Amino acid sequence: MRSNVSLAKFYDRLSYYALFTNFLKFGDRFASFTMHKTLQIPKEKQSVYTRSSKLNYINDLVLDVLGLNANSPTVLDVGSGFGGTIFRWYDRMGGQFTGVNLSKVQVDIANNEAKRRGIENHCQFLCRSFNEPLSAKYDMVVAIESLNYSPALTKTVMNLVNALKPGGKLIIVDDIIAGNGEEKSNNISVLKKHWQLGSLPSEKSYQRLFKENNLTIIYEKDLSGQFSLMNFLGLWLIGKVCAVLFLVLPFDFIHTILSAYIGGVALQRLYHEGLMKYIMIVGEKVSP
Repeated sequence: MRSNVSLAKFYDRLSYYALFTNFLKFGDRFASFTMHKTLQIPKEKQSVYTRSSKLNYINDLVLDVLGLNANSPTVLDVGSGFGGTIFRWYDRMGGQFTGVNLSKVQVDIANNEAKRRGIENHCQFLCRSFNEPLSAKYDMVVAIESLNYSPALTKTVMNLVNALKPGGKLIIVDDIIAGNGEEKSNNISVLKKHWQLGSLPSEKSYQRLFKENNLTIIYEKDLSGQFSLMNFLGLWLIGKVCAVLFLVLPFDFIHTILSAYIGGVALQRLYHEGLMKYIMIVGEKVSP
């Protein structure tokens, strides 16, 4: 089984690469401090975003669904990355935010940015596992593109729900296997291997986990239509080049970057095959 140490190192390396590519692409190495997917933004909202701030669209979309702009909640961000979701939400509604993340590089960058903004008393970031017991109670726990890295998803969901106040909300945005989760594709194993995923659940898996943990689903939406897909020729070329380089180049750092691309190609192929969905699901904690 993959260890937290290896996953932490994987994301430390990807973080340095993300800073480099952000600078090349946006002229800003932090680029809204987010590493989430760039979704297609509806035409009526495109003017709100700059080239780099469009990475915040998913953060805004989730917050608009929750309708919590004036509540100043307590929020836990699971897999908080560079802090993009927390900084965006704090700007819009205030509150007390905690981010947890295995990558020390990302945690240090996020804490430094919180200090630079003068909000370190409201936004803190901790280097720790999803599954470590949480002593505080939160109005909201959000996990955007992070829970697939959990080596024990059932334990993780239980831990996060235990950290919710009564009436609190768990928000998950992630790639899931379409249908019952019984689909077979070599791209699933490639994706899990190269992205070091601990799990790749189906929609029904989440529905079951929510029910078992006394969560009532109050919102669910398939966002797959806003996920941009590369054409088959581009995927084939990138896949072949990365596979060859992965075999011939000996450097661990380069292997990490190539793994990220190989996994990304596998993910895109799964979407082309109709075996993957990108969903948002929101559950509200009820008394048992």
